[in-house]
Amino acid sequence: MRGAGWTLLSALGTRGVSLVGTLLLTRFLAPDVQGEVTAAFIFVLTPHWATMPLVQYLVARPKSVAGPDVGFHVTVAHLTLGFTVLALAALTSGVAGRYFGVPEMARYAPGFAVALGLERIGTIAERTLARDLRFRPIAVARSASELGYSASSIAFAALGFGGMSIVYGNIVRGLLFCPILVFASNRGAWLTPTPLKLSTFRPIFAFGLPLCVSYLAVIVSRRWDNMVITKMYGPAVAGLYNLAYNLADVPALQVAEQIGDVLMPSLSQLAPGDRKAAVVRVAGLLALLVFPLAVGLGAVAPTIESLFSASWRGVGPMLAVLAAMSITRPIAVSIVGPYLQVEGRTRVVMVLGLAQIALLMGGLLTVGRLGPLWACAAVGIAFALYTLISLLILRALDGVAIGRLLLRCVPPFVASMPMIVAILAFRAAISRFELPGALRLALEITLGAVTYVASAFVVARPLARELVETVRDALRRRRDSDGVPEASS
Repeated sequence: MRGAGWTLLSALGTRGVSLVGTLLLTRFLAPDVQGEVTAAFIFVLTPHWATMPLVQYLVARPKSVAGPDVGFHVTVAHLTLGFTVLALAALTSGVAGRYFGVPEMARYAPGFAVALGLERIGTIAERTLARDLRFRPIAVARSASELGYSASSIAFAALGFGGMSIVYGNIVRGLLFCPILVFASNRGAWLTPTPLKLSTFRPIFAFGLPLCVSYLAVIVSRRWDNMVITKMYGPAVAGLYNLAYNLADVPALQVAEQIGDVLMPSLSQLAPGDRKAAVVRVAGLLALLVFPLAVGLGAVAPTIESLFSASWRGVGPMLAVLAAMSITRPIAVSIVGPYLQVEGRTRVVMVLGLAQIALLMGGLLTVGRLGPLWACAAVGIAFALYTLISLLILRALDGVAIGRLLLRCVPPFVASMPMIVAILAFRAAISRFELPGALRLALEITLGAVTYVASAFVVARPLARELVETVRDALRRRRDSDGVPEASS
């Protein structure tokens, strides 16, 4: 809970600044330019992300990492493989750009390769810190890097750098993220040179290679929908879709995935028999935090759209539809995924990832052809089916009580409904007044938050009380540990 507190506070705080930065960037960059930059970023990000799981060995198998020799082997494999695929992506971006109808990709891809290379170095240190349950430096690094990205990308855009402003902003992000984590980590655990042995590499690759397929599936399911939409509807529509998706993904990315990052090292410290009960418990608390954010985003989507210039009209309806994905996806990605990795079922994670690709691409290439909004609906349906399949497999493999898990998620969903009614009634009541869009959005968010909290303590009272008591217990334990004097030698 303390680890989640650090990661959530930093993620939500920096995401607020990032959203303001996104809004300001739309004043300088047209949707087609953002669509081109997004296509280049996705093309470079895909091989980078797909080769990241090797470093997860440090977290999911903490008892296997007995000395610096394993950590150094992970470092060598992680960096060698990563830098190779980043260079190949930069070199082939021109050919890919011509295929997708985005020739400008070749201009942006090399800069993104540099930025992701910096992030790759920092990720080793980050995973080492997570293994040791040291989440405060991770929170600081993420906050500083996101703030640096927002400030620098806006500054470059205002100076007339166009789409390159986003590239330069990402490089600034990497220059902040990497050094903070490297200096905060125990560098001897992953940077101490040791003789390279095939016997040491073997379990690392046995664990990581199935996850590479899974991570490839994740990046395809989360990013390549942009490429498909670019191919079908052009960069301008893809720019609108990307903005709507990024906004709709806030609950999953900035809340649920932060909890997932904490959940994996926490589960690895538990006895195997206790993990199933922990998964069920965390699912209810996750729903209590994520569901109102997802439902609320859909409710305030029209007001959010009013903040953008005329060229960005169409974001609101897409956001309202895509918000549905943030209701279901977090359970599969942030709970089922970490649990399976800790249990060593990486091949199951791989199969689930491939199923996710099939569901998403199948929906986009069929239902998505009916129009952009239908494409958004296909994304939400695909993630809902993926979550259901993930839970059924969890029950079949380990007997996890998914019935109890789902029942714990129902009260938070029901508690979110009065929030929609309150926001719609408020919007109708003030429609005759000419209030600034930012003020209307602030009022709607405040009303929604107050309504949900009141509703949660009525409809989901046991869960709400459990969350409050857990937070109090975590804070009390923190105070008690801080007050214990160090033992004298």
